Amino acid sequence: MKLRTAFLSLLSALLLGNAIWCYCAYSKEAEASNSAEVLDKLNLLIDVMQLLRENYVDEEAVTPDRLLENAIMGLAGELDPYTEYMPPEAAREFAKYFETGSFGGVGLQVTMKNGWVTVVTTIDGTPAARAGVLPNDQVVAIDGEDMAGKTTDEVVALLRGEVDTVVAVTFRRPDQEEEITIRLVRAEIPLTRVDNVHIIAGTTIGYLGFHEFAGDAPQEFEKALRQLVEEQATGVIIDLRQNPGGLVDQAVEICSMFLPDKSLVCSIEGRNPETTIRHFTERRYHFPDNIPVVLLIDGGSASAAEILSQCLKDYDRVTLVGERTFGKGIVQTSFEMPRGGMLKLTIAKYFTKSRKPIHQQGIEPDIHIKLTREEHIQLYDTFNREEREKLDRCIQAAVAFIQGGCVLPDTQEEPDTQEEPDTQEEPDTQEEPDTQE
Repeated sequence: MKLRTAFLSLLSALLLGNAIWCYCAYSKEAEASNSAEVLDKLNLLIDVMQLLRENYVDEEAVTPDRLLENAIMGLAGELDPYTEYMPPEAAREFAKYFETGSFGGVGLQVTMKNGWVTVVTTIDGTPAARAGVLPNDQVVAIDGEDMAGKTTDEVVALLRGEVDTVVAVTFRRPDQEEEITIRLVRAEIPLTRVDNVHIIAGTTIGYLGFHEFAGDAPQEFEKALRQLVEEQATGVIIDLRQNPGGLVDQAVEICSMFLPDKSLVCSIEGRNPETTIRHFTERRYHFPDNIPVVLLIDGGSASAAEILSQCLKDYDRVTLVGERTFGKGIVQTSFEMPRGGMLKLTIAKYFTKSRKPIHQQGIEPDIHIKLTREEHIQLYDTFNREEREKLDRCIQAAVAFIQGGCVLPDTQEEPDTQEEPDTQEEPDTQEEPDTQE
């Protein structure tokens, strides 16, 4: 008991000493604020840790490492859905996702929203997509275990697993009273960026699917555009539906393919004016100006996908077809921490040329087309590409728009009335993708 007390006293002294040093060294407000009050609160933290260590019923749950890790996670986790501390194991999984090119899971991209892990998008062709899981579905249980209070990383860890194993996921859908439980068979989830590049049957209009701003996406995107030009496309449809975003720099690269050199793409604005970074297009491959472009968007189009959409819309280079986008207008960067952890931190907001607010509001399309859940399921169950494109009202509306001389229709569907999310990327200025499983 004496040894334990001595250890706790030493730990308390070290923690308090480090906290005081960090506070005085890094806080510009230290001189102007009541330092005694701050130190009292730090003392409170130490007192709580000591009481937990000495009295909590499960001694293994209150080891110094676990208490400190939980304290750090709490510091980051209360700020917004995207700021988080990843313990070493979660940080390794995060890095592994980008290194291996695939993983075993069900194909969901998720984020924290209104206190629940919530679907941003499904990955095309995966078990979740084929089952009709939709953006804004909340993950409320996995294999019967309640997900209330679980972090994004904890939920993702439960969704991932060995290929061909079954996981039962219960979702709460905003427009339905009853929860939905879906049994999903885990599959190998590939990391695809650009695919399905072709001329739509019976037309001279090109199509390409664009799924994520990561890896070699700009190079793949440019290759796809060049292919469609060589095939003499008279218009191009770029499908950004279910694209959760990724790296801001890649959005700038892709905007550069459609706009004149040195056009403003977006400004990244942090808490201090001197940290504002303005991104401009740079000279590179330029897609022909005389070929009209339509972007397909929906509630799963987020972040860097929204930068691309709003920027090109600001310059009247594209027409947007589909549903209102997700509404993520903030930027994160990652910091590697001692002992293998990682801190993903929101550092700024972004604005395009028009400075229209995107965060928590999203981008409204020029032509509103909202697919029903039944239509989504029918599309995922239709494997013939030509038949699928005929069933997809968004693609058909885009084709009709281009073939009709790019004139907006006099009448169309009513704009979305979905709730605005309560919350929804630096010299590096990179936006971290939302967590995938």
